[in-house]
Amino acid sequence: MKINKRLLSRQGLSSVVRIGSHCEKACNPRMGNIAIGRSLRTQTTCGYNNTELFCTYSEKPDQTCNEPKCDKCNTALPRLSHPPSAMADSTFKLPRTWWQSTRDTPQEVIQLDLEAKFYFTHLIMVFKSPRPAAMILERSRDFGLTWRPYKFFATNCPATFQLADDVVEKGSLCTSRYSQAFPCSGGEASIIKEFNNAWNVYKVILKNKDGKISLRFQYGQISWSARLLSA
Repeated sequence: MKINKRLLSRQGLSSVVRIGSHCEKACNPRMGNIAIGRSLRTQTTCGYNNTELFCTYSEKPDQTCNEPKCDKCNTALPRLSHPPSAMADSTFKLPRTWWQSTRDTPQEVIQLDLEAKFYFTHLIMVFKSPRPAAMILERSRDFGLTWRPYKFFATNCPATFQLADDVVEKGSLCTSRYSQAFPCSGGEASIIKEFNNAWNVYKVILKNKDGKISLRFQYGQISWSARLLSA
């Protein structure tokens, strides 16, 4: 799995405040991938205790998956290692890297600690495996003591989370847009925060200025691999 996460830093906020009334054109505070260099924690990692197998899938023209192709993983051997940190390294790095969970784990958790205040603009997750049928994105403002749901993902929102699907009811916390198994590899799940201008960005940052933020993803029922991409 690979994660891409982009936010505006507090320095970017200062830029908005400082030049706010003087901008005749668009004001664009500095952005960057805040996943890079930060702590990414997972519940499992493939090959943590010993060598084990994981499987990947390719696609057929009829939009079904081929038989799985399996390989070995072992965190003690760099060429067989797929640690959590691989979710946030360069997307241009070759050979491609990703984090791999333990096979058949019933539930997985990915946690990213931001350690500072940011304005969240968007998050993109790219999965090497088929995407989870259900997943929750949560956030914490007290260093992980308590968590609040930010977005729910499910193939069937009403059945899984008792929430309306935002495909049907705009503004719902749950979406079915990114929970289909196809594509078998490279499928994305994303959240994009909409704002109209720099002043709206400033207002949202002020609302969220109280403390350090952590993000957590929870999903289960299969072995997942993906990359984190930030915005």
